[in-house]
Amino acid sequence: MKTTHYRVAVDVAELPDGATLRRQLGPTLPMGVWLDDDGRIRRQQIDMALKAPAEDGATDRASSSPRSARVRTVMEFSGFGTDVKAEAPPSRQVTDLTQKALERGQTQN
Repeated sequence: MKTTHYRVAVDVAELPDGATLRRQLGPTLPMGVWLDDDGRIRRQQIDMALKAPAEDGATDRASSSPRSARVRTVMEFSGFGTDVKAEAPPSRQVTDLTQKALERGQTQN
């Protein structure tokens, strides 16, 4: 299948909890996306250099845990238009964290 590869830089400040993410990732998040002839995303690749937050009272940097890590996430998308049969899990196995995420975002800003 023919795809077109695009390189983009996502403005981290525009993401949910952007201020925290900006401290950990920097101002932009490099991403590669591959679109097919119908404009559907077929592949997405995100490369991140994560910075660990400074620990309060940390004095011996040599013995502390690593301060950064490089992470690559690749997602492949296929099966567009395929009929899917899925059943919702029982309500006791589901938690809606939307409100908690919104509240956390408001306290971070």
